[in-house]
Amino acid sequence: PEYSQVRFLNWEGLLTEDEDVRDWFKEVTWFKVNPNSVDRDKYEDFWPFEKGPRPFLGYDNGKSAARVAPGVRPMGVHEWGLATDHPKGFPANLTFEEDGMPRGKKRAGAVVLHYINCGFLHWKRKYQILGDFSDKFFNQTKIDVPFHLKSRDVVRESR
Repeated sequence: PEYSQVRFLNWEGLLTEDEDVRDWFKEVTWFKVNPNSVDRDKYEDFWPFEKGPRPFLGYDNGKSAARVAPGVRPMGVHEWGLATDHPKGFPANLTFEEDGMPRGKKRAGAVVLHYINCGFLHWKRKYQILGDFSDKFFNQTKIDVPFHLKSRDVVRESR
């Protein structure tokens, strides 16, 4: 089948308390498996949903790749769309896949390794660079990543 967009689920690198991680590709070798790539009943054996939010510090909705074509444009930082009159920018015939599989058949094939914050100094520098950003992505959509907002506030308060 021909697809216009594929979403790859992300696995989150486990944080290290080391202040000076020099090469996270070599030093960060443990990753949290994305809860969306595991059957919910199996996942709950390790992290019951009643505990609250999923255990990722960042996002768990992956990253997308799109087929290069006229009109393809980013629709935020996680997905692509085509310029149309559709409210989300997707034509009715756009085929979407999760993790390389047709919708509804999720499994971990290819994944994006997400090195969210590798070492204290990298975390601190990241939030110094980001500065006092809004509570909304692109001043439109509420940021629902508490660790991201709390990190901004902690670094801002420490100046």
